[in-house]
Amino acid sequence: MTEITILKGNLAKEKWKEGREAWNNWVSENSEAHIDFSGLHFGENDKTERPIHSSYNIEWKKIYSIDFKGFKFPNGDIKFDNCTFDADIIDFSDSIFGSGELNFNYLKFNSRRILFKDAVFKSKSIRFYFDSLDSYIDYSGVNFGDGDVDFNVKVSSISFSDSEFGSGKKSFSNSVFKSSSQFIRKKFGDGDGDGDVNFSHCNFGSSNVSFDDAIFGNGEIDFTYAEFGGDLIRFRKTNFGDGDIFFMGATFKNDVLFYNAHFGKGHTLFTCAKFYSTDIKFQLSYFQGDADFTALGIGNECKSLSFKQARFESSFAMSFACLPKLESILKASDSVWNDDREMQNIYNESVRICFVPDLTRTKVNSHVDLYDLFCQPEFKKDRFFNKAKNKGDAAKLCRLKELAENNKHHEAARRFFADEMRVKRWNDNGLLISLAELLYDIFSSHGQSIIKPFFWFSFSFLFLFFYTIGYSLFSHNWLDNMLNINAKILTDGFILTLYKTVLFLPFVKKETQSAFDSLDGCGILSEYYYIVSIITSFFSFIFTFLIGLGLRNRFRL
Repeated sequence: MTEITILKGNLAKEKWKEGREAWNNWVSENSEAHIDFSGLHFGENDKTERPIHSSYNIEWKKIYSIDFKGFKFPNGDIKFDNCTFDADIIDFSDSIFGSGELNFNYLKFNSRRILFKDAVFKSKSIRFYFDSLDSYIDYSGVNFGDGDVDFNVKVSSISFSDSEFGSGKKSFSNSVFKSSSQFIRKKFGDGDGDGDVNFSHCNFGSSNVSFDDAIFGNGEIDFTYAEFGGDLIRFRKTNFGDGDIFFMGATFKNDVLFYNAHFGKGHTLFTCAKFYSTDIKFQLSYFQGDADFTALGIGNECKSLSFKQARFESSFAMSFACLPKLESILKASDSVWNDDREMQNIYNESVRICFVPDLTRTKVNSHVDLYDLFCQPEFKKDRFFNKAKNKGDAAKLCRLKELAENNKHHEAARRFFADEMRVKRWNDNGLLISLAELLYDIFSSHGQSIIKPFFWFSFSFLFLFFYTIGYSLFSHNWLDNMLNINAKILTDGFILTLYKTVLFLPFVKKETQSAFDSLDGCGILSEYYYIVSIITSFFSFIFTFLIGLGLRNRFRL
């Protein structure tokens, strides 16, 4: 049995100080060796001066580095645990790590840049656990192989541009990226691999985040409780693969762009995600699996949510929740998804947002659930009228109405139709049509309300009833009429008013004539009674029709 070589401590450091060529020759002769740098300090006597690159900070007069650039490592386990690095740059660029376990745990960096650019990792298990909030780490162009990779790092800026992961699991859970995070053209899997990617509880701080052109494998992608705080949050042309995608409880504090992103056949869940930004865009995105955007928390600064030209091959649902309550519940529990009671409390408090989501030109091939979607367009004062700020909201509401009707959500469809009419008022419609539509809104909320027309019908009935029995402030004898009123007058007045306001009661015609003769003979009826009763009958007919319309719409008669 061949004895495995272990290069450890100061012996490993001395071999490293002999230079890259000597080190690589030794690795060629000891390809299965274990190397352990744990606990070592790389400081003043270990760093070398290097030329100042044009991309470096102009304030740097001299640059010193700890140089592992181009070093090859054997297939045994490699450890850098608890190492301390004191230099401007720590450079592992172009280095090649073998197939053993690789640990960079609890490192201490007093460095501005940590470079792993174009490095190759063949390890089955790779761990990076360290804090270096003032450092920029460059993993661009790195090939991480098919091993499991675990990052739990707290850094200023990080770049994974053009890097590539294989089929192993990838975890960035609980990491902190302070100022910039670049995952541009990053390949998280080979497309057929099932390696999961975990960004849960990851805090991107105020960093700009870009996953432009990133490619994920078919494993699970988890951004649950991730927090995005930068001015730039982009997932342009990102391919999320066919695994389930979780953004549940994620926080987006600035504008979010999922332009032309591809969500695969798995479930896409943005349930209880919180958006404080001005613009949220999923334009041209493609959803092959179920897409759940229910109970979204929307901040007061948010002005648009766009799915324009998006495609949905499977079901799609969207609704909004009370943001303060959502924040409170999510803060109190990390497992709210498993508590049906808490989730029901969130769903039961749907709120109305002050803008209209844009689903125009979307293509849907399955069920769309907008039943609990409440929104309203913004209006502004224009002379005597309240006009919609954005005329384009009419087209958005028309599309929401169409989707609701196609999916048999009649109540939601009427709600969207009413708002569409309000947007067109004073904009697309002329003065007379706008006035008629305004009255329709006031008296029945565009056929949605039963209470409103019933109230106005009751008002008309009571007005005519009191006018019939002589209570009219414009009548010279109204006080005498009220002092001499009796049960007979009240009964006759009720019968006559009922006949005048409820026009489909012809069977009381005889009683009505008798009541009219009685009241007229007593001198109670005003000389203008005919005109007033005709006008009141006209409005009563309209209100009766609106009551019937409301009943028909409510119960789908």
